[in-house]
Amino acid sequence: MTNPVSINRFLGLRNRVDTLRTVKDGAMGLTQADNIYLDDEQKIQFAEGFTRNSTTVARELICSKDEQRAMMIVGAQLERLNDDMTLTTIAADLDETAEYDYCEVNEDIYLISDTGDARVVGTDFSVRQWGLPIPDQVDLRQTSGYLPAGRYQVTCTFVSTTDGRESGAPLSTVLEVDADSGLIISDIPTIAGTKTRVYISSTNGDTLYRAFETTQTTVVWNGPVDELVDPLRTQFLRPPPAADRVTYYAGQLILSYWDAHRNISVLYGSQPLGFELFDTLKHVNVLPGRVHVLHGMKDYLLIGTDSEIYILTAEGLEKVADYGVPKGKSDVEYGKQVYFWSNRGVCRAAPFENLTEGDVSLPPGTDVFGAMMESGGVKKYVALLNDTGTARDAY
Repeated sequence: MTNPVSINRFLGLRNRVDTLRTVKDGAMGLTQADNIYLDDEQKIQFAEGFTRNSTTVARELICSKDEQRAMMIVGAQLERLNDDMTLTTIAADLDETAEYDYCEVNEDIYLISDTGDARVVGTDFSVRQWGLPIPDQVDLRQTSGYLPAGRYQVTCTFVSTTDGRESGAPLSTVLEVDADSGLIISDIPTIAGTKTRVYISSTNGDTLYRAFETTQTTVVWNGPVDELVDPLRTQFLRPPPAADRVTYYAGQLILSYWDAHRNISVLYGSQPLGFELFDTLKHVNVLPGRVHVLHGMKDYLLIGTDSEIYILTAEGLEKVADYGVPKGKSDVEYGKQVYFWSNRGVCRAAPFENLTEGDVSLPPGTDVFGAMMESGGVKKYVALLNDTGTARDAY
C-alpha cells in the first residue's frame, strides 16, 4: 500500500527541479500550468476565456493612460476604436512599412515610427504632424535704404498659426552691405498653416533677433537695427528623428533609434518641456544592440536592449542584467515600478528584480505584449508571447 503524502503548502509553477521531487517537506509545485491562474495565496483557478469582438488585423494598439481612448493602426490607417468596437478612421496616410511606438504626455499621444513618420493625437482624436520642418535658407541682395555698412545674417523659422509652435532654423545667409543700404530678402519659404518668422543680426553681430513675420516670399528690410531685441532660440534644432521607441523622462521625450548597420541604439532627448524640438548633435546615450524596452519613471529610465538591461538615473547609467528583452511592448507601470518580460522571465524595476528566475524557467518569446489586468480582486501581469521559443534551463 502506498504511503499518503501530505501537502500543506503550494509553491506555484516550478520547472527547475526534478518532476519526481515536486513534493518536499509538505510543499508542492507544478512543472506545467496550462489555462490556469496561480495566485500569491497558493490558489489554483481556471483561466478566464475571451470572446473575439473583431477580426481586424492591427499592427499597433494604442491606449490612453486613463483607458478612455483607444486606437489601432491598420495598414496605413490610424483608427479610433469606438465603444461598440467599430472603427473610425482619423488618419489615412501612415507608413505601411513602419513600426510605431507611442507615449502619452499631458493627455496628448505622441506617435513615432522607425522611418520618421511622427504624429500627435489630441484628446479629441485630432491628428497633426509632430514637429514643424526646418525652412530652407533665404536669399539676400543689397538695395538702397538706411542700414549702416557691415555684415548681416538672416535666417527664418515656421510658426504655427493655431498654437504658436516654432520650428528650428537653418544656417543663416550672410551679406556684406555698404552704408545706406537695405536688404532684399527673397526665397522666403512658406507652408500651409504657418507664418514665416524672419530673424536678422545686428550690424556685424553674431546673434540673430526676431525682425518680422510674413506669408510673403520677398520682403525689403531697412531696420531699424536697434529694435532687434528678441533672440533666436531654435537654431540647429529639428523635429523628432526616426525612432523605434519613445518615452517621457525628466521633462523630455526620449527617443531610441537603432542603427542596424552598426547594431547600436542612440538615445535622443527633446528640449526640456519642448517636445517639438530635438538637437540630434547631442544624445543621452549610445548602447550596444537594439532597444526593445524604453520606459521613463519619475526617478529613473529603464532601458532593455536585446542583450542587456540598464537603469539610467541622475547618478548615471547602470547595467543591471547581462541578458536582454525580446521584441515587443511588455513594459507596464504598476505603482512606482515597471513590470516587463525579459529573456529570463518576468522582471521589475527599480530596484531591478527578476521575479521568476529562481523558480521557473520561461520561454523568452520573439514578440511579447504585456498588460496589467485585474480579475477577482487580484492584479495580474499578463504577457502574450508570439513564437514562445525554448526555456533556457528548465529541468
